[in-house]
Amino acid sequence: MKQILQVLKFSGEALESVIPLIYVATFASLVATYEDGFRVLVESSPSQRSHDLRLVCCDPAYAIRPVFDHFQTVAITSGTLSPMEIYSRLLDFKPQITCSISVSLSRPSVRPVIVTRGNDQIELSAKFQLRTEPAVVRNYGQLLVELSKVVPDGMIAFFASYSHLEHCCTQWYDADGGGSRIMEQLEKNKLVFIEVSGSSTTDLNNILSAYKLACESGRGAIMLAVARGRISEGIDFTGCLARCVCVMGMPFTNTMARNTQVRLRWMREAENINESEWLLFDACRHASQCLGRAIRGKDDYAMLVMADKRFSRSDRLKKMPSWLTSKIEVSMKDMSIDECVREARNHMKVMGIDDGEVRKMGLGVSLLSQEQLKQESVRKMCMTKVTDIE
Repeated sequence: MKQILQVLKFSGEALESVIPLIYVATFASLVATYEDGFRVLVESSPSQRSHDLRLVCCDPAYAIRPVFDHFQTVAITSGTLSPMEIYSRLLDFKPQITCSISVSLSRPSVRPVIVTRGNDQIELSAKFQLRTEPAVVRNYGQLLVELSKVVPDGMIAFFASYSHLEHCCTQWYDADGGGSRIMEQLEKNKLVFIEVSGSSTTDLNNILSAYKLACESGRGAIMLAVARGRISEGIDFTGCLARCVCVMGMPFTNTMARNTQVRLRWMREAENINESEWLLFDACRHASQCLGRAIRGKDDYAMLVMADKRFSRSDRLKKMPSWLTSKIEVSMKDMSIDECVREARNHMKVMGIDDGEVRKMGLGVSLLSQEQLKQESVRKMCMTKVTDIE
């Protein structure tokens, strides 16, 4: 490579002309560096007579292995580490202590519900066979319209994919929601912001700034985003920015994508993890991550809506964190749109009290003193599950 660059340098060629060659050399170096846990995908495009080479990392342990090698003690904490057993298999480590700590809040700030049907009793689901059905799309729109009437400030709706979001928005501009278009009704209640695929960091920051301004000014806003998108990860919607979060369908990954197929095959062969088990775990993890955007502190409160009939199944709920599933009552697992809206109205009335009262309620409940932390009974009360592994 150095000899080629020297020849090109003396021949008077511009450095820009060798950048593609540098990319090829860098790619070849990466392929030669890792022996296992990576796969090379070759995708050809007959129309353009070109080939797309991609190096896919199938083993997630590569990212965290340097941390384990460098530090003697590592603590992994998150609100979405459920079920915890699968993480030790995926990240290739043996935990010494695993514990689940209950949420200590002074009031029932979290109100999760599962909406399984519309008011017309049509099943509400975003699975591939139903997500484009006009009745299902209309019911999803009606859910957001009715919730936007009773929920103040900000709302966030996470869709399973960009294609699902685009299809719903297209239909809502045309579909009749009882006298007017669904999108018109939504825009009357709140300003509508939409996450666009491939948007730059500057565009995303501008959207978030405008959304925050609309929420804080009292006008109210609703953000239509995508699970696995940039808004669903790493952005906190504290206070009035998210009084309601809706997950519009279980966010399963696209199993037709080549990189997903390669990862699933590697996990089956190397880690003995079943494809359906991992897909379900991944969908529940992303759904929990979306719902957790609204609860970022003890003063936050929100209505958490899982709008898909598949969420009501026990195998789905077992893979979601206890801070969420423990708050779901039996009557909240099979609700219609009207029942969900009624619950949201009551929850907003109960939670809408003065911030000073919230701080008074929190003393001794969600704010523990040093003396309380030293008491064995208090520590046991906070720990719901502790496992010591020799």
